[in-house]
Amino acid sequence: MTDSQTLLAEYARTGSEAAFRDLVKRYIGLVYCSALRLVHGDTHLAEDVTQLVFIDLARKARGLSSKVMLGGWPDPASQPPSARPRKRGRTNERPAH
Repeated sequence: MTDSQTLLAEYARTGSEAAFRDLVKRYIGLVYCSALRLVHGDTHLAEDVTQLVFIDLARKARGLSSKVMLGGWPDPASQPPSARPRKRGRTNERPAH
């Protein structure tokens, strides 16, 4: 088991904030750079995507295999489109009549 797998297992088992914080520190650069490419350089949107990836990891931690390799998992491009934030300024709301 890798150090990252051990940290993830600890977080999933006990909810350890320290373990999750260590995971974030290890992968935040990778996730942010991937997000930045995904959103074509929009730094604010990349920060939002990065945050969503780690929220998703926290929510799914208990259900992930103990053999998961986190280096490939927290890639924003692998997230379903519904989990990705929309570009700022766009809205699906209709104007009130």
